[in-house]
Amino acid sequence: MNTRSAMPNKSETLTISSSVVQLSESKFQPIPESMIGALSALITIEGGDIRYTVDGSDPDNGTKHGHVWFVGTPLTLEGQSLIKNFKAIKAGANDASIFVSYF
Repeated sequence: MNTRSAMPNKSETLTISSSVVQLSESKFQPIPESMIGALSALITIEGGDIRYTVDGSDPDNGTKHGHVWFVGTPLTLEGQSLIKNFKAIKAGANDASIFVSYF
């Protein structure tokens, strides 16, 4: 993981349900003090499994489009492109909650 410092710049918690969710641009875009946005994001998941993509397309349970991500497995996104293009929906009956730390 590319962390410019040991402390994350920003963080957020998002609920993942049946509608597609993206990470908040205000959290990973360049900050005025450095003009450098987040280079990586560490994401953990609780409550339910999700389906996600990192190419900007919408995940879809009906067509099985996207990766399935299971509760308890951390995910690291490296680079602004993957962070910006991350999209997720719930993969099962339960909504999920993700916690994201941006570095």
